[in-house]
Amino acid sequence: MSIIRRPALALFAALSLWPALAHAQSPADSSEAVDSATAANAAAHQADKPKPARLTYQIWGDRLDASGYPDNTDEQLALRQLMRGRLDLGNKTFGMHVEADLLSGQLAGDWGPRVPNRADTETQANRDPFGRGQVVDPREFYARWRTEVGELRAGLQTSQWGLGLVANSGSLQNEDIFNQRFGGDRVVRAVFATAPLRPLLDSSVAENIYWVLGADLVWRDENADFIAGDRAVQGMSALFYRDEDTQGGVYAAYRDQDDRSGDFLQVWVFDAYADHVFSAGEDFRFRAAAEVALMHGETSRTWAPNADPIGVMALGAAAELEALYKPLDLGVQLHAGYASGDANSDDDTLYRFRFDPNYQVGMVLFDHYMPAVSRASVDGIFDPERSGYAPKGIDGLISDGGVENAYYLSPRLSYGGEDGFMAAASLLWAQAAQPISDPYASFANGGDLVGINGVAPASDDLGVELDAAARYRFSPVDPLTLEIKGEYGIFFPGEAFADQEGDLADPQSLVRVRLAAMW
Repeated sequence: MSIIRRPALALFAALSLWPALAHAQSPADSSEAVDSATAANAAAHQADKPKPARLTYQIWGDRLDASGYPDNTDEQLALRQLMRGRLDLGNKTFGMHVEADLLSGQLAGDWGPRVPNRADTETQANRDPFGRGQVVDPREFYARWRTEVGELRAGLQTSQWGLGLVANSGSLQNEDIFNQRFGGDRVVRAVFATAPLRPLLDSSVAENIYWVLGADLVWRDENADFIAGDRAVQGMSALFYRDEDTQGGVYAAYRDQDDRSGDFLQVWVFDAYADHVFSAGEDFRFRAAAEVALMHGETSRTWAPNADPIGVMALGAAAELEALYKPLDLGVQLHAGYASGDANSDDDTLYRFRFDPNYQVGMVLFDHYMPAVSRASVDGIFDPERSGYAPKGIDGLISDGGVENAYYLSPRLSYGGEDGFMAAASLLWAQAAQPISDPYASFANGGDLVGINGVAPASDDLGVELDAAARYRFSPVDPLTLEIKGEYGIFFPGEAFADQEGDLADPQSLVRVRLAAMW
């Protein structure tokens, strides 16, 4: 299909669907539901009143220059789109909620390098929107029933908790000015939410404590794909506090997964999260948020030296601090995070933690540069001149985006608000939790870590990235909002990517321009 025909078809489809969504009607008390926290809030009869029908259309072009790695030696140009429609129907007691991505993916340009099915998270918008099974990608289709005791929801739902390190819905609401969300975690879920202390204690604190209990069949996330043959079931529960300015709590989930390959994954996830917004006088507003997640279990996706399944013990954390001077709409932010790494792929425990790809940090390093490095390293293992066969589970080393084996600091400066003009600049400084190494060269070196370009010892200096973005939003007619946004990021690789002469790798940059319409 030609570069002109695909965008034209997509635009025609968007315009055709718009009137249908625009005329959908529902009672005024419909409520949005994207996660368990919102479910509990609705159970407490505190849900907001969103519009019964919403449509978001985004089309963007990327230019990524070459990283210099074997599968990425030429610049890449691509045109992609995302079209998302949502309907919220019902009343205060009963409701039906439907959300889907339509004709979303890459319209034209250079296709990204192929990655193994196990590594493909479908969060990079690289799929063919006109391909089989891609024209309509369901995100939510569930019913809710609200009573005096609580609220029950059943059906296909997106999954979100906290900042989104582990469970991330890929929601377009409250998007960061940097980057582009795509895909998201989805489960077929039955969940009950209630405020258990409200009948027992006459207290504002007790009134805002919620408990959630649910059971899931995983439809799609970075670890499982139901359509492809993976079968993952999980139980989850959360206890948290939520009011207008503060929310936080603890979340636990247990997953039992059988992969399409016959391997298994059995893991516990324990996650704590807090988010607080407060003001100092009339001019200053502050926000502090943090999330910490621990994974523990075992898997047969790769083997220990004795051919037994290996243990899983991984830790991830992120924090976001913000200060806003309201008279000038001038803000400063500091983002920081940590994802544990694994220095020895030949022992009996996997320590690597990988953020959900929709929790994005920077524009280039974790989304593009590290994936290219990981693909090149794994390709070397599959080289028949170097290895008779590739070790089991080696494709799990390939990154498809998302922070892993790293700690970082990212200060930001922003100007403007959600409407009108907004601009931001960001610096990202990143180090590896464990030195960046080439798996084959390290094995051949007796287990002592060797860098990806043969440098020994391997380095943990990832480098520095500079990002800038500007956006303008306006509403020509209510309820239509239009947006134009431009982004630029450049990554300067550190010593972890130097060659054997000590010369640093060339910088890599990304330019993105996006047009969007929200109704």
